[in-house]
This record gives sequence, structure tokens and C-alpha cells, in this order.
Amino acid sequence: MDAIIAEEAVDTRDVPGSSAEKLNKASLNTIADAFRTLIQ
Repeated sequence: MDAIIAEEAVDTRDVPGSSAEKLNKASLNTIADAFRTLIQ
């Protein structure tokens, strides 16, 4: 299966103990592990 995911389409907000930026990076890394392709 192919999936194209635009990095700018993945968004989150700050939660206690972590910033939105760190959560975005973690989410994008998880998506990249599953699909292998991210568009920046």
C-alpha cells in the first residue's frame, strides 16, 4: 500500500509534559516507520 502524507497536514497541540513540536515529530516518525514516505 502506498500513502503520501504531507508533513504540514499532521498537527497536534501541547499536552502536559510535552510540546506540540515533539508530539508532531513522534507522530511523523511513527507514520514514516509504517509507510516509509513523508513529503516535507
